[in-house]
Amino acid sequence: MWDFTIRETTFEELAPLRYSARNEVDVAFKRDTKNTIWFLVDVEGDMVACAGIISVRNNYEVVRFKAGYTLPEWRGQGFGNAIVDHMIWYTETKLPQCVEMQVFTTSPPFYAAKGWEFMGRSRPSEMHRFIDRSE
Repeated sequence: MWDFTIRETTFEELAPLRYSARNEVDVAFKRDTKNTIWFLVDVEGDMVACAGIISVRNNYEVVRFKAGYTLPEWRGQGFGNAIVDHMIWYTETKLPQCVEMQVFTTSPPFYAAKGWEFMGRSRPSEMHRFIDRSE
């Protein structure tokens, strides 16, 4: 098992990962948006994975997870799982106004195992997870 950290970062710092991802990840990863919070997985000084949370409604009331990417040589070692878990934690604890998380995914079973559900819209890969703030 690797010793790794997950931390907030900037779009600019992700340049090496963005270059590696250029043929695999959608256009959302190819340009920054002012409403995106970026995260990086660092393994002993190497950037191995990243993803972002973008506000899609009312200053982070509804967010979408986007641009998850792990370098090919680091896949299958749990980094994608770790960064998604971190982003769920971050959204639930650091964004108190957030009531819904969304994702467009090619791995619905991955997100379903974490409590996400299909949104029932036209895109079969669109899933969401509500945050109960009633407590």
